[in-house]
Amino acid sequence: MARDSKTGEETRESTIEPTHEALLRQWGLLGGWLTEDFGLLATLEGVKRAARDWDANARGDSWLAHQGQRLTEALALDARPDIAGRLDATDRAYLAGCRAREETARAEAEQRRREREEEQARKLADARKIAFRTRVGTVVAAVFAIVAVVLWYYANQNAAEAISQKNVAETATREATAQKEEAVTQRIKAGVQPE
Repeated sequence: MARDSKTGEETRESTIEPTHEALLRQWGLLGGWLTEDFGLLATLEGVKRAARDWDANARGDSWLAHQGQRLTEALALDARPDIAGRLDATDRAYLAGCRAREETARAEAEQRRREREEEQARKLADARKIAFRTRVGTVVAAVFAIVAVVLWYYANQNAAEAISQKNVAETATREATAQKEEAVTQRIKAGVQPE
């Protein structure tokens, strides 16, 4: 009890006076513990409230609200036995359901990732096949082009040779005709009747 300084009467105000200097020196540590405990107690209260809602709604998966970091923090309550002791069977079942849903979601995400990777691998393999076929097609087309050029060259050479032989034959024919006419002319001049 304290006394009012003006009237001298006792007042019902309570005051706290630190009686030990160590308490003042460790106040920061105590403040940290209080803050940590407050966070854990808030997490505990959140789990209990969510578990009640989940239980009241036929334990439906859509009512499993804890996931990710929030679930990690809720599962960390077991590290403190004094706080973990306040979790009842419904709370623990709720946390187990949240954990199972998170693991299922993680497994499904992993499955989707694997399927995407397999699809990408298939596409890459298909692209490689197409690229190989394209290279083979290009080589075959180049070979056909070279063969066509060679055949064209030989055909032109043969045509030129045929034309040359035709010209030679025509020249020989003209010369033979000219020689025959010359021979006929010579026979006529010699007085021999042409055949």
